[in-house]
Amino acid sequence: MLPHLGAGAGQGLEDAHLLAKLLGHPQTDEKNVHLVLEAYEHTRKKRAQMIWERSVAAGDKYEGRGQHGYTARGMREDLHDLWEPVWRHEIFSDLQDAVLYLQDKGIFRLQDEAMHA
Repeated sequence: MLPHLGAGAGQGLEDAHLLAKLLGHPQTDEKNVHLVLEAYEHTRKKRAQMIWERSVAAGDKYEGRGQHGYTARGMREDLHDLWEPVWRHEIFSDLQDAVLYLQDKGIFRLQDEAMHA
C-alpha cells in the first residue's frame, strides 16, 4: 500500500479482523476454509483497490499535479474528501457481505437453518 493516505496499517487491522471472524465462524471447517478465504478476498479486494487508487491520487496532488495547482488553496480543494470513504467504513458490513457471499454460494447455511441443524 502506498503511504499517501496513511491507511495501510488500518487496512491491515481491518483485514485481520475479518479473517479472524471468518476463520472462527461456526460454519468454517477444514473442508471449506479455501472457500472462506475466497469470500474474504472477494469482500476486501474492492476496498483495497479503492484505497490504493486514492493513495496514488493523493501522492500526485502532494506533488503539485492536482487539478487546482500547487498552492495551499489548490491542494486543499484537490484533497477535500479524499479520506472520507477510508475513514467512514463500517467493518462489520464486510463480515455480513462475506457471510452472504458464502450463503449465496451454498457454502454456509442460512442462520435459521444452522440453528436447527
